[in-house]
Amino acid sequence: MKDIDPYLRRKSSLKNSVAEKTGYEALKLALEDIIETEQGENPEDPDRGTNIVSDYLNGSVNSFNAMIIKDKIYYAIKNYLPEIEIDEDGIRVIPDYDSREYIVYLDVFERKQTEENKSVLITLQIIR
Repeated sequence: MKDIDPYLRRKSSLKNSVAEKTGYEALKLALEDIIETEQGENPEDPDRGTNIVSDYLNGSVNSFNAMIIKDKIYYAIKNYLPEIEIDEDGIRVIPDYDSREYIVYLDVFERKQTEENKSVLITLQIIR
């Protein structure tokens, strides 16, 4: 999987091109992007996204919201990242009450890669 650096950092001072993310970094970036995108944010595909940020990261941390977040992540990956294989058991959303965040563990497999599954850690913090 490949993606560009979200901060558009340069590869080097000699080239005038944007740094390219590959491997784990590109995979994590793609997963964070689909998880943190709000539905309606992309005018070309208004259904793309999860609404997790606006719906579940603005209040208290609880296990019920963790279950909903898990389902939303699963369906977003299935619908919008066809190059990634995941099953529902490969997603763990753990509420961290002290830090006011959800810790998301994703065990995924990239279809085009010959490597083994990759584990990705993403933290979703409460906004307020």
